[in-house]
Amino acid sequence: MEKELAQRLEQFHKDAAKTGEEIVFRTFPQKAGKLQVLELTDFLKTLNDPASPFHLSNALKTSDPTVYPPSESLRHDGPSGKKRKLEDSEVPSGQGQAGAGTSPRYPDHVKANDHMTNKIYNFVKKECEELADLTDQVRLWVTLTLPKIEDGDNFGVHVQEEVLGELQRAQESALAIRDLPRQDHLTRAKICSKLIKYPNIEDYALALRDHDEKQFYFARQHLYDIRNVYASITDMMQKNISKIRTPKSNNRAALY
Repeated sequence: MEKELAQRLEQFHKDAAKTGEEIVFRTFPQKAGKLQVLELTDFLKTLNDPASPFHLSNALKTSDPTVYPPSESLRHDGPSGKKRKLEDSEVPSGQGQAGAGTSPRYPDHVKANDHMTNKIYNFVKKECEELADLTDQVRLWVTLTLPKIEDGDNFGVHVQEEVLGELQRAQESALAIRDLPRQDHLTRAKICSKLIKYPNIEDYALALRDHDEKQFYFARQHLYDIRNVYASITDMMQKNISKIRTPKSNNRAALY
């Protein structure tokens, strides 16, 4: 390997180690720490405040199962620029002229839960993305400290592998929670479509309210899950930091 390339690669390793230790000893504790002044734990203590957007009283306040009439654009010609130009012979059977693609079959609509989308999910997604990014950087550092594969004195390597596994699980959990808003919108859309099709059945309205309340509660719990992930990773890595930094000790002196 060329000298300049080797120097750049060595500097990359040093920068990764510096970033990893900075995250483990400063960023993670700030997210998981038990002191009141620290970020995520301090935020969790505000969840029971009625002024908090995560307070459970907002669950029913922000859930709106009302079926609203179609907007002006749908009431007349349907969405502009999206009408299909079909001949009479091209109209699908069973729909008639009204089903020629000029407007939805059921033009009424149910409003999305803006409070969940803008104030709850945006915050949770931001925390998940940050957790995934931080764990990825720490994984890079630990991976680069893995020694070459050889026999003997592999206990430190096993510790590193356990840490990498825990970081991998933390990242997967963050990405799974990050995907929950999408799943919620799809499930909610199915309930809303039933509510529009059968507005006289009150159980669909109750189902929508219960769904919003359940998702509201889950979002609160996900914040505790994220905090607990930070806490477990921080505790595990700080207790085993010596093995993470130097997985293989020099035992030659003990042989003489």
